[in-house]
Amino acid sequence: MELLKLVSIKEAKEIIGKNLTYKIETEKINILDSLGRILAMDIYSNENVPDFVRSTVDGYAAQSEDVFGASESLPAILKLVGEVKIGQTPHVK
Repeated sequence: MELLKLVSIKEAKEIIGKNLTYKIETEKINILDSLGRILAMDIYSNENVPDFVRSTVDGYAAQSEDVFGASESLPAILKLVGEVKIGQTPHVK
């Protein structure tokens, strides 16, 4: 059955290349007019915004040995040892 014949990735790329005849053209436009468009290449910023590493979610960190065996019916009792606010470097080990 021809439909189920497998080919290598290299062969598949050759088949696609031989059977597709289209030319992708690019143009430079104002970024405000780019909604719904496809980029021709990646865009990189010259600066990081914000200029510090941050997470946009709250969470807790625990050492696995401190919570091993804990469950809903037998919770682990933990001691809060620190807090890290956005833009700060953690100092807790």
